[in-house]
Parts: sequence; structure tokens; C-alpha cells
Amino acid sequence: MSVFSLLAITLAAASVTLLYYCWRQSRSHPLLTLLGWILLAASVPLWAISHGIIFAVCFALLALSPLAWLLVVLNRQNKPLKAAPGRPRLPLNFGAAAKALPKHLVLALATIPLAGLTAMQSTTLVTGLLPWARVDFMALGIYIMPVVWAGFSFWVLADSRWWRPILVMVAIVALCSWGIYR
Repeated sequence: MSVFSLLAITLAAASVTLLYYCWRQSRSHPLLTLLGWILLAASVPLWAISHGIIFAVCFALLALSPLAWLLVVLNRQNKPLKAAPGRPRLPLNFGAAAKALPKHLVLALATIPLAGLTAMQSTTLVTGLLPWARVDFMALGIYIMPVVWAGFSFWVLADSRWWRPILVMVAIVALCSWGIYR
């Protein structure tokens, strides 16, 4: 590991620490927040020197998530749960739960495997049409696919007619499969 990599990791860690500190405070600290984002941006050239410009932005952004989760885990607080005051406890209504179960199972199947398959097929087809090197459109697809998956999942859960996004996603999967495997 080079000195530049260690400096980039240090800047990213300092950035996440500042951003986490600002997030946890009750009063806003705009200058500290700005400094946190500047430190993250400053780590990008160091990543570029040690690993190349193509992966510099990816490393900087990928380092942000694990560092933030590490801070969240290290600063967790275990507090006993308290019942909300003034709210009576009601017994569970198993009849209503059993009645709603089929619809929720369909929604779960539509948001997890079907939306994921739709995102995978559509990003594979769209990125394959780009005039880039194979590794570049594969990297773009890896970054875009979770966003597309989340968009399709959101659509399934937000639409009042739950069957409409399912039919559209099945059609998209069929068309994209035909476009990829023809």
C-alpha cells in the first residue's frame, strides 16, 4: 500500500468523522460539514495517484460507506424500549393479517426478485449499447443497477394499482432479454 493510499484513507476517514459529527449534533455546523465534503474531494487525487483516475472516484465513494457504518456501529447506544404513553395495547388481528398476506407476498416478489431482474436486464442492455470499453460499461452498470432497482421497487410500492408496474416490468424483462440474447 502506497503512501498516497494511506493519505487517501486518512482523508476519507477524517471526512466521514466530520460528517458524522455534524449529523449527530442538534445544532448545524455548515463550515464543518463543508470541510468534511472538501476532505472527501481531496482524497480523490490521492486515490488517482496511487490507483489511476478511472478508479479514484469509485474508491473515494466506496470508502465513504464502510467508514460511515463503522462509526455508526462504534457509537451505537443500547437503550431499553419504552411503551408510548397514553396508547392502549390492542390484541393482534390475525384475520386482517391473513387477508393482507397474499397481496404483501406479491409485492415482496415484485420488489425484490422482479425489480432486480428488470434492473439487471435493462442496465445490461442499455450499457451494452454504449461505445465504451467493456470494463467501463460493466462498471457503469454496477453503479446504476441498484438505483434502477430501487426506482422499480419504489414504483411497485407507490402505485395504487399494484399490477401495473408488475406488467410493465415483465414486458421490460422480455424486451431486454430479446435484445440481449437475440
